[in-house]
Amino acid sequence: MDRKEYDEIKDRFAIFCACWEKGSAKELNQCLKSDAACYLSIEKAYPEGGRHGLIGMSDFIDSLPQTDYCRVTPYNFVARIQKGRAQQSAEVCGIAGRQGENGYEVCEFCGIFSNEWEKTEAGWKIKTLRMDMQEICGDFTEYYKDWYFEKEQKGWYPGIHLPVISGELDNPWKVIQNNEVVLSDEELIMETFANYAFSIDFLSIDGLRDVFEADSVINMAPFGAMDRREFMQTIKVHREGHPHWFHPAEVKSICIKDGEAYVQLYRMGGHRQRHRQIVYTEDNIDRKYACARYELKMVKRKNQWKIHQLDYFLGILDVTE
Repeated sequence: MDRKEYDEIKDRFAIFCACWEKGSAKELNQCLKSDAACYLSIEKAYPEGGRHGLIGMSDFIDSLPQTDYCRVTPYNFVARIQKGRAQQSAEVCGIAGRQGENGYEVCEFCGIFSNEWEKTEAGWKIKTLRMDMQEICGDFTEYYKDWYFEKEQKGWYPGIHLPVISGELDNPWKVIQNNEVVLSDEELIMETFANYAFSIDFLSIDGLRDVFEADSVINMAPFGAMDRREFMQTIKVHREGHPHWFHPAEVKSICIKDGEAYVQLYRMGGHRQRHRQIVYTEDNIDRKYACARYELKMVKRKNQWKIHQLDYFLGILDVTE
């Protein structure tokens, strides 16, 4: 398939992020069908997060509080396409700020999207949008005062807002198993990592079988060295009582040689590891922070890259270019 299809979906999802960033829905019709079904976990009014149609999503975007600074950045972008339909996912990190006397009040957030796209006469548009907000923090509380955020509580309870994304039903690798798009090795490597992130973020643990080699080694604090089986079991147990996870990654370097790849990634969302809030000013509001880094050794099996060794290091890093 001509990769223009893939690039068009990527560009149109970027338009969606730009609409959020600007707080303006003026260009939302370029990426969203007028009758799109839209589910946002932060929607208070309906447990299933309904904000349906172009009108509903435009109202959400246009009602965002005015900001003096806003950045909404997509990571882990995946678009799998087959016969005029596509399943796309991404993890989006945002920071919204309003200037005060002593710098910026900020809201930092991370949401995960899994969207169904349809090819229309006007190009690719989102048919079904799903977003689970995984993190909200900061002193700019006006920005998120109308959002619902499920409390960290183990198990089901009356009135619970269930996640709007299902790790089994909305997983791009399960919805479209045979991707028609030909990607570069670098893109395939990042798709493998995105599969890893989606699998652990939505407890679709069986997806890790396709991510790791059978004899892989995972070194991760505080667990130590694990094989694939032990890692999969550890993640299941560790996730109990922790419903909100996200693993957006930015590439530091990818080196490919003779069917092997050495990859360095940053796990974005530096606010997760802070013991105290950063004071944002005009001098640092543009800076980006990571909360950990990955070092991966990967091998190519047919047309798929798999992780042979994963090393994970915690710590706040300024990764501004």
